[in-house]
Amino acid sequence: MGRRGVLLGAVLAAGLLRSITMAFSLASISAAETQASNLLSSLQSGVGHVLLFTSVTFVQLIVRMIPGLAVLMLGYAGYRIYSTGSFNKSTVLGLVVALGLTYGLIRLGQRFGPGAVRAPLARDAAGQPVRSGELVLMQSGEVVLRPDPRQAAGSAEPGWQEALAQSIQVALVQGQEQVVLDFSRKGCAYCAKQLPVLEELIRARAAGASAVAGSAFVGGNLALAPLRVFLLDAEEFPQLAQGFQVQAFPTLWIFGHPQVDPIVTQGFMERPKLEEVLQIEAMKRPPRPQKKKGLLGKIFR
Repeated sequence: MGRRGVLLGAVLAAGLLRSITMAFSLASISAAETQASNLLSSLQSGVGHVLLFTSVTFVQLIVRMIPGLAVLMLGYAGYRIYSTGSFNKSTVLGLVVALGLTYGLIRLGQRFGPGAVRAPLARDAAGQPVRSGELVLMQSGEVVLRPDPRQAAGSAEPGWQEALAQSIQVALVQGQEQVVLDFSRKGCAYCAKQLPVLEELIRARAAGASAVAGSAFVGGNLALAPLRVFLLDAEEFPQLAQGFQVQAFPTLWIFGHPQVDPIVTQGFMERPKLEEVLQIEAMKRPPRPQKKKGLLGKIFR
């Protein structure tokens, strides 16, 4: 009986030891897999940043070479005409190609050059640049940044962030204009590229709203109402960016009528696509309030 007890105890001890060994093995394997996954994610992120930096540097280099290339090609075409003294087929063809390439380079510079990625200028009381605010259309047709709704465009006093957030809240509650929140961050090329598109839409909406002479408010059609665009830098409004679950830049929150779910987009959007999304959101109608049933309604339900 004693031998059987000793044997049974040895078997149980061996089984327990084996279970503990397997558990540690599984834990170590899981930890190794997690570490390998993290390393792979870091590698992918690093490669992505390197490729992005290389492509941006290449485009900037081409843009800086645009004026010199344009002058060089036109000069070569002029030299061919001067040296031959006639407009033969090859000279005319070279001139046409030079003019075509010059026009293409100019368009490339307008699209990707520094002027295409400008941002409205605004500064706070300390003279520091401010990147958040409402895009306001002036009488001259220029769109400027007003970070502080209490001040003129281009300036901001202490407490401007709270005032701007309150202005956004009032605009959303009133629902008299269609509101767009544009979340961006410093150094984001596509965020800056989105600005001219938003400015064009602000001008177009303002012209359309003045043409219909207030019918947008009478009929409740936000597609004809003015467009209010608020730029929100993630560094200046980190709590709002977190609250709106911003994970990419630019991120647009497009609102319609109150109590209507907004449309959220990520990444740059061309004007036709953005106009379509604005139209879809503006045409949504809020849910009808549930009428309280009286006694007869409860009986005949």
